[in-house]
Amino acid sequence: MYVVAFSTVLWVFVTLSDSFYANIYFPIKVEVEGNQYAVKSKSDKFIIVNVEAEGWLLSNYYWGKGKVLKVKIKPDKLTHTFSTSQILKENNLLPSTVNVVSISPSVITVKLESNAEKEVIIKPDLKIKFENGYDYVSDILVIPAKINISGIKSQIAKIDTILTAPIEFSNLNTDVNDTYPLKIPYGVNSDINSAVISFSVQKISDRIIQNVPIQIIGQRSDRELHIFPQEISVLIRGGIDIIAASKPEDIKAIINYDDAILDTNGIIIPKISTDKNFKIVNLIPDKIEYVIKN
Repeated sequence: MYVVAFSTVLWVFVTLSDSFYANIYFPIKVEVEGNQYAVKSKSDKFIIVNVEAEGWLLSNYYWGKGKVLKVKIKPDKLTHTFSTSQILKENNLLPSTVNVVSISPSVITVKLESNAEKEVIIKPDLKIKFENGYDYVSDILVIPAKINISGIKSQIAKIDTILTAPIEFSNLNTDVNDTYPLKIPYGVNSDINSAVISFSVQKISDRIIQNVPIQIIGQRSDRELHIFPQEISVLIRGGIDIIAASKPEDIKAIINYDDAILDTNGIIIPKISTDKNFKIVNLIPDKIEYVIKN
């Protein structure tokens, strides 16, 4: 076993001591001075350097220790062209014992564009399958509802909405209140990269709310409107906890005097509204009789 181990170490040492030709890939990172301009495009995302060196030197780059080539730009013009050999020299990433055979491409071109900022809304990318008999009983709350983004002007102008990462639920029967990452497009900057998505889920049920008073608006003293009945029952549908706590005063039933004047059938349908999180299903009765007395 020791002989095998020694032989392996010796083979690695001899191998790494020999000279090799290899391609090293260096990613290019462009840094623009100030915050008024940003990179619109660059002709290449990395350069390929063909080198001759001993194996132990090249291992630093093949085993995850490669570096990034940084290019610093002053925004005095919108198009910049750089020699890749000069960039490589200025970054000083290769030791002097490494012989550079060739560099591809020989030049890179970087184009700049003015920066812009914009406020956009966040939209949850939701796919939900509720457990049978369950549903939303609240609006979907997004915190924050909007964020500021920045980037090149032409790209920012096309963006009005930032989506969350896909959010999927199956057989959902409980409330949701969690933080999810945002899908910020490449080249766009934002100080906020996540949002809280919150909404309530309950088992859905029906209930009849009785004795809901009907209000007449626009009543005139010289020709008074009389309705029959003066109260109605309303069938509502919503989360079981919400409808259990609902009261007649949570529902507004309104008849407009002018609507009655224009009617020729002697029957009118009240307009129903509520600011609570349930749906109006039906009215009992659904039509109201009336008379107008002088």
